Amino acid sequence: TCWSLKNSQNNSTAIDSIYNSDNYYRLYKYNSNNQKVYAITPKFDNNLSFNNLIIEFDLYLNNPTDTLYVGFMADPTDTSTFVIIRKVTTGFTNRFHHIVVMGGNYTGTARHIAFMIQKSAVVFLIDNVKISALPQCLPSVDLNVKYNTNGTTSLNWIDYGSANNWEIEYGPSGFTH
Repeated sequence: TCWSLKNSQNNSTAIDSIYNSDNYYRLYKYNSNNQKVYAITPKFDNNLSFNNLIIEFDLYLNNPTDTLYVGFMADPTDTSTFVIIRKVTTGFTNRFHHIVVMGGNYTGTARHIAFMIQKSAVVFLIDNVKISALPQCLPSVDLNVKYNTNGTTSLNWIDYGSANNWEIEYGPSGFTH
């Protein structure tokens, strides 16, 4: 079953181009009205609990300030049923960034996962989409590395679990502990 594509006026012809190239999907939309553009997954089984999902994918945005919204949709023909679960801004250009989204405390009736972006000219690439049940030990996500001018490095991340301390290992590429 194929993904569906919509704009904020529930128009199924919202996307100017979509193609699978080098195993990723590229969506491009140009409009002067700054419409919201949605890429919506096929329907998931009714027995699947969306609050226990982990959604992983690689994202490429053509502008570091562009924002992608990941959420759930009850009806893929009605964009008003879109519920935002996570707002994603990579801050990077010209490369893919691995994104992890947790289903969280969602309790609605959605059966579709949707990706939404709003801008006049939009190019975003989504690759390696993986949807699975939340593991018992939740991963830390969105590692941000900042190289400071004083020769130090700062690491920041989001921890969805209950950890209060971490072990950080580093070394040259390919090292093992």
